[in-house]
Amino acid sequence: MPLRYFLCFILYTISFTAALAQKEASHWFFSPGGYMDFNQSPPLKKLLPERDHTKYSQFFSSISDASGELLFYTDGRTFFNSQHQIMDNGDGYYGGARSTQTLMIIPKPGCKDLYYSLVTELGSTNKAYSDQGWTIHYSVVDVAAGNGRGSVIVKNKVLTDNKGDALAVFEGADGASFWLVTRGNGDEISAYRITKAGINHCPVISKSPFTVGNGGHPKIKASPDSKHLVLINPEYFMEVLQVYSFDNSTGLFTAKFQLKQDYEYPTSYPAYYKQYSHYYEFSPDGNNLFIVEDTVIARTQTDVTAYSTLIKLDLNARSNKAFSSSGIKIFKSPPGKFQGHLGHMQLSPDGRLLMESFKNYLSAVNNPDSPDHFNFTEKAVVFSDWPGVIPTFPAFFFKKGGYHPSPPDLVCQVDLCAGSMLPLKAEHMGEGYTYEWTNSKTSEVFHGKEPVLSVPENFPDTTYYFLKITDKSGCEIFDVVKVVLLPAPSYEITGSKSVCPGVKEVAYWVQDAKEQTLFTWTVEGGEIVSGQGTSSIQVNWGSTNANARVKLTYTNTTNGCKGFLEFPVKVFKELETQKPSGATLLSCQREFYHYSILPTKGSYYHWQILNGEILEGQGSAAVKVDWHAESESGYLWIEESVNTDLEICFGRSDTLKVINPKAKLNQHIAFQFVTNVLYQPGELELHYKVEYPQLFDEALAVYHRKAGEANAAWEEVIKLSPSENKVVFSEPLSDNVIYDYQIRGRYVCGNDVESAIHNNIVLAAPGIDVYEQIGLAWNSYHGWENGVKGYELYRKLDLQENFSYLQTADASADITLDNLNDGFEHCFYVKATANGRDDHYSLSNVVCLTYDHPLFIPNVFTPNGDAINDYFEIKKIHLYPENKLTIYNRYGKIVYQESGYKNLWSAQNLPGGSYFYQLTIAGNKKGYKGWVEVLR
Repeated sequence: MPLRYFLCFILYTISFTAALAQKEASHWFFSPGGYMDFNQSPPLKKLLPERDHTKYSQFFSSISDASGELLFYTDGRTFFNSQHQIMDNGDGYYGGARSTQTLMIIPKPGCKDLYYSLVTELGSTNKAYSDQGWTIHYSVVDVAAGNGRGSVIVKNKVLTDNKGDALAVFEGADGASFWLVTRGNGDEISAYRITKAGINHCPVISKSPFTVGNGGHPKIKASPDSKHLVLINPEYFMEVLQVYSFDNSTGLFTAKFQLKQDYEYPTSYPAYYKQYSHYYEFSPDGNNLFIVEDTVIARTQTDVTAYSTLIKLDLNARSNKAFSSSGIKIFKSPPGKFQGHLGHMQLSPDGRLLMESFKNYLSAVNNPDSPDHFNFTEKAVVFSDWPGVIPTFPAFFFKKGGYHPSPPDLVCQVDLCAGSMLPLKAEHMGEGYTYEWTNSKTSEVFHGKEPVLSVPENFPDTTYYFLKITDKSGCEIFDVVKVVLLPAPSYEITGSKSVCPGVKEVAYWVQDAKEQTLFTWTVEGGEIVSGQGTSSIQVNWGSTNANARVKLTYTNTTNGCKGFLEFPVKVFKELETQKPSGATLLSCQREFYHYSILPTKGSYYHWQILNGEILEGQGSAAVKVDWHAESESGYLWIEESVNTDLEICFGRSDTLKVINPKAKLNQHIAFQFVTNVLYQPGELELHYKVEYPQLFDEALAVYHRKAGEANAAWEEVIKLSPSENKVVFSEPLSDNVIYDYQIRGRYVCGNDVESAIHNNIVLAAPGIDVYEQIGLAWNSYHGWENGVKGYELYRKLDLQENFSYLQTADASADITLDNLNDGFEHCFYVKATANGRDDHYSLSNVVCLTYDHPLFIPNVFTPNGDAINDYFEIKKIHLYPENKLTIYNRYGKIVYQESGYKNLWSAQNLPGGSYFYQLTIAGNKKGYKGWVEVLR
């Protein structure tokens, strides 16, 4: 190699590597499953095991931060975070495999965490499919949402219908904006501006002297320097390659070059023709354009082979002819069936131009900026299998000199302090614009360029406001503003709440003070003598003051957020001495214990103790104690005294009681009663009491066994908390089983404790005997120390809502009732009450009996005034109050009629003889008819 060419090779290699050191495109996801990581050298390459989850997608795109850390990736349908999990709201999106350049991710200008996902898709609007054109949608992703899991906050927002079967993104001239470009219909190219203010839905339209639409699946691509656009349009039997110059300050395109390859669809064989493939890429410096030309050899209609030729064209050519003749053939692929072996191209972060081979490797142009020494490698990156379709990225990620995103802007994100107002601010657009803000969570709408909103107490940590800016012509700009509620540090003031008038250097402080926090203290009723501006102060208190205060304002010096605290202090000669703090439950092993209070400077503390000894610390705020081993409990309190220039003060604390479990080994569990739960069959309620629940180091348990079987095994039913006093649990009692119940627990010192045994009450009713009496029987209740006071019987008839007391059985466990005729359905339960404790009781199950109560209608009565059989008495008619009785004489004349008959017809003023009756009862369609004889 001549020396000058060798030096050129070195210079191009060094400059290219420096230019393409950007990290935003470090992670490549192929469809369906190849992966490359350019953070390593050489790049890590592998096939992902989850290959099938991408198999229907044409393209993937991803975005990384400036250091190369993956943020998220998508196939246009599903969004995956850096942990390869589906994001919140991350599926159900438009996008797919119907075009050649359909997907792109770009950062939202001026935003730290927000990104646009741009996608074009066919058939995604509500029109009939045959009427649909290509539609461009965009979504907005917040990678910081969900504690870094990411969330899609705007979903499938339509930018334009019936345009956009391919898209490209250019960097704006200001370095802080973008242009989204798509081909329109006919001769139009549309450029949508994306700025800090959002996405402008009204495009800048350029008219081309060429036809740019109406054919095939084209691909358009931007140059890395955002100065050129290339478009290959597969018209019928014609491949058209077009190059445009782009003004990235105005969004306007100017036609620069157009190359055509005419060919005819073969009608006879063999046939031979050439066509441009829609695979191409720019060099990073924007001077070279790499394209693929396919040569097709058709021997028959089905016997078709093709090979691909990689060609470099010079974008600095001065004419269309010069551009056409500037081609340099770099590589000709081996022939393939129907197509050659060169596919999609993409600049890579390691300084190469990589391209698909439709096999298990990628080819590479290692020096794409070179005018003529490209260093092509056919098998540059080899996989174990076909990796899939190469991903797509914005071209400006690879521009020479590097991509430098605009810094975060306050317009994009508002950091909000708790308790403050929310100031929203839109970019200034000029006169005649309207501004509409919508809260993403509540859908509340606000108007104005800079509204200031009140913030409710339940305002979320993160929310979003959607901004629609509209000009006079109706053109819209859409934007998203992220509002973050800054976390406020949580502090508490610690110090003496009760002090003697005139006491000096009393300390007040906050625990765990955060760095970058300014503390501003104020005192009412005293004077700060040291510590202002820090997390701890000392105060000299003045004269008697019941409303003295220590106040603190703490300010986060990073974000300016403030918090406020007040701490009341009583300055008085009668001190409210703090209760000692320390262990209240002693160990089962003998040991010494430490107790203390918050000290106040100048105070003397005289500790008093019962059932123990002060070993150390008398006179101070902390002591060491030895409790007497034989005492069940001990007591500790403090007498505080202070002498100042203003007052002599004294105080006495509340008493701290301690429990010695070793001396309380005779503790018991008070099982009070077990009862059925009224109106809830199969539910039992158990009441109990533990005097010292802290003496049980684990849950209690209820056990049961069948009553009367002393040798039966106990079975655990349910766990109990020692600190509670009742529990409801299910017990299947349909078979009228009587159970014994017992509560058991383990004492903290290791011994087992058991309660008395109680049982449930089961009520049974054999039925109704021939004498129309009801017999009820139940088992006795056992478990109360003083026995049962009595058994009360309660009854509910028919449609009555509540039970009512009926009678009491003092001792017997059965009863016979004669009042069967009181109703059709009789429901009963029994209540046992403890002797001497009316609040301890047990209810039985509920038993219901139903009786038909047929009527008995007499055929004769004697109304002669002897008070015997003087009335026409229909037995049990009172159970059928909705009745109507009609009496006819032998001639068919009605002589008596009454609704709600109550057995009061005596045939008054009527002669003896035969009468016909008709009785109707509501619900009884048949009724009753017959003759009755009146004898006088």
